[in-house]
Amino acid sequence: MRFLVPIGLALAACAKPSPPPGFNDRVVSESVRSGGVRSRLAVGDGADLVILYGGEQEGILGTCGCDSRPLGSMARVDGYRRRLQRADPEVPLILLNTGAWLDNTIGYSVDLRADAKVANVAMTKALELGHWDVLNASFRDMPWFRETEIPDTVVSANIRPVEEGAGPAPYIVVEAGAVRVAVTGISTDGMVHIQPETHRTGDPVSSLEALLPQMHDDADLVVVLGYHLGSLATKVAKLDVDVLIDADMFKEQHEPLVKHDTLWIRSRWRTQRLGELRLFLEDGVISGARDRMIDLDDRIPATRSIQRLEREVKVERDRLLEGLYGARPRDDQRFSVANTSY
Repeated sequence: MRFLVPIGLALAACAKPSPPPGFNDRVVSESVRSGGVRSRLAVGDGADLVILYGGEQEGILGTCGCDSRPLGSMARVDGYRRRLQRADPEVPLILLNTGAWLDNTIGYSVDLRADAKVANVAMTKALELGHWDVLNASFRDMPWFRETEIPDTVVSANIRPVEEGAGPAPYIVVEAGAVRVAVTGISTDGMVHIQPETHRTGDPVSSLEALLPQMHDDADLVVVLGYHLGSLATKVAKLDVDVLIDADMFKEQHEPLVKHDTLWIRSRWRTQRLGELRLFLEDGVISGARDRMIDLDDRIPATRSIQRLEREVKVERDRLLEGLYGARPRDDQRFSVANTSY
């Protein structure tokens, strides 16, 4: 169950309890790259909460397009989620997106290109079909909202509406079993001229800091989704945050860090590998964690409804690209070109 939380006065709240002694020693990293889906599942380990995380799809529902062992796809994310819930139904699970899930490719004007619009409609449907609980609004996602409504699963602490009205929720509280998890997101700014005039982007760190007391008052755990933070991620880790999930085109696996009692993990670029954070709690405080990276290869079952959507949008997108350029780029070629919105 989700609760959208309106902006209000930050309520006074006590700082979060510190993790127990030896917390660092109980945070481990795992790489899961082979075997069938059953052998990749981690069940029966006593975890109290599972957070699946990914992002940076940039409008692409399918795999990375690599010639050898293509990874990723929204259909495989959902296939893994379903198998994990079926194998361990008593452990609550939430699915989070770190940002840049939409395509922000523009044409000769500030408007999104026609194929980007088609991709974004399909991505929004895929996120609904895949039951993603919370989506971070990054600067790459906001141009799409110049012409469409913002889904109620989208959050941002620092991208706020200029006037009262529709905008990302400042945070969402997800009830995960007996644990209430408050999730927000932050992003640095992109090219101003393609951002919607209805919203402004504030400083990520100060905006988050002002919101944290209210989040802690409403929930047991606070999770922050960060996009393209760079060195600002270190400043975020110093705040009163339980988990920071950082996305910044990371193409290698990074060990989880514990900084100032904040568990800081990195999301794999384009979700070629799905993050699975298994948390162990004592009296509502994180006492240990397993940060697992799951290869999304063809051994992971794909959800058919999302696969059908992927095929449909690919046909339409290829038709539009051939009309524009006379030929369509492969997905790996498309992503080798610098994005116009940086």
